[in-house]
Amino acid sequence: MPDIHGVGGEKGGVGKSTVCKRILEYLQDNEISFIAFDTDRSAPDLKKAYKKQGIDIREAYFSEAVDKQDAASVIVDVADEATVLLNLSAASFDAVSTWIKENEVLEVIAGENEFYLWFVTDGGVESVSSLYRSLATYGKQIHHILVKNEGVNRSKDWRLIDSDQRLQTLIKQCGVKELVFPEFYGIETSRIIRDNSLGFAEALEKAGDLGFGKIDKQRIKRFLRESGEAIESAGIFKKLAITRE
Repeated sequence: MPDIHGVGGEKGGVGKSTVCKRILEYLQDNEISFIAFDTDRSAPDLKKAYKKQGIDIREAYFSEAVDKQDAASVIVDVADEATVLLNLSAASFDAVSTWIKENEVLEVIAGENEFYLWFVTDGGVESVSSLYRSLATYGKQIHHILVKNEGVNRSKDWRLIDSDQRLQTLIKQCGVKELVFPEFYGIETSRIIRDNSLGFAEALEKAGDLGFGKIDKQRIKRFLRESGEAIESAGIFKKLAITRE
């Protein structure tokens, strides 16, 4: 059965939307059926980038408010139809945890779907603390994929994660998979893609209209290749690709 994949990391500015966009395009490239949700009302980056392409980007919100208790129920309901991809907003841990706990979501999907959290990090203190909290809360109930994003940690310094023995113990106990997500080389090229709310494949197709030259196009191709290899290295979607074949 398809699974539920949330792309988050609690802290803002760690590149969650970039990673989520790339996972979406990876699913497309591998012809894996999916249903995507944007859960960030203030910055629905996924919806902005792909809805104009005709991709059905739905909305679901996690809230602790009494009148919003059903705002995310649809996520579980559609998980039987296709792989679910969630673009999680920053600082949503408490709201998501409340939703999972009060609705007994993990019990509902048991035996049918698995819940994966792609935890995107910049390796900073706040991010590392949030990772520990998530692992301590869910243990093996949720599958964590630790995404070390070189796009926001250009020094490639992950010592706060790698040297934290308490965190490393939890990572091993919970069977956390790790991957290094590549930096998009070319600040201006990246800015144009972001400011125009484009997907990466779409940016390559519209290179001429955007004023991109050969170097810009090669930068996009490189990022698509390297980020695809990083996602592939986790082996999470391999079973779906095999099933499709």
